[in-house]
Amino acid sequence: MKKSLLLFVALLATSAVSLAQDTYFIKHPWGGGEWTWKQMQLSDDPDLAAYDMDGNVIDHPYIVEGIYGGDGCNINTTASDEGSKWIAKPWSWWDLEVGENCVFAYIPGVNNLTILPEYAARVRGNVDLPAGTYDGTQNVHVTVTGAEEVLSIEYNIWSEEHPDDEYYPYDDNVGINITETCELYIYAVYKYDGKEREDGWSFPYTINQAPTGVNDLNVTVTSKAVKTIENGQLVITKDDKRYNAAGQLMK
Repeated sequence: MKKSLLLFVALLATSAVSLAQDTYFIKHPWGGGEWTWKQMQLSDDPDLAAYDMDGNVIDHPYIVEGIYGGDGCNINTTASDEGSKWIAKPWSWWDLEVGENCVFAYIPGVNNLTILPEYAARVRGNVDLPAGTYDGTQNVHVTVTGAEEVLSIEYNIWSEEHPDDEYYPYDDNVGINITETCELYIYAVYKYDGKEREDGWSFPYTINQAPTGVNDLNVTVTSKAVKTIENGQLVITKDDKRYNAAGQLMK
């Protein structure tokens, strides 16, 4: 299945080291050149936050833009080597190239450093119905923002009841019908900085099904009431139970 852009789904661990400060600096051989420090800024971007398995934000990242230099990074609360934290292999979904414009994102609470290509941080898949809980079938429309040109959009609906790995072409005139609790995956091919790129995003939906009344209807159709007169009294028999004319159950 094509990956979703849940960029920083991270679990708190007892072994995690948190610097727990308000200011962070990062040292890196920018563009493969000299090692220098850059100050990072706190980001409130929800797509770059760290979430627990229940979908709750556990930390926001500190970010900085820079040119990838093909090596690890030092993290510190000041622009100093003393007491800095060395991260040899920052995490990334992507195959990064030296000289590529990137966004460096550090999450203090889990001591996690992730590097994203600039296009992955700027291009976003959006839905007009926020992920969440709804009653009955919902229709969702998709847009992709931040790209120079969107070449194609596909989608996949995956649920435990109906697992499906197939992706289908998206038609904005029709939208996407969400009929059950599922994960909606969006996959797009687009152009950014003159190059063809691809990425994916996921949106979880919980759908509460309305009562259909089918069971009640079946009882009415398949179980007929039989009326008889016993000792001068009207008796109604249905489903092996006997009722009087007032509808009261008789012993």
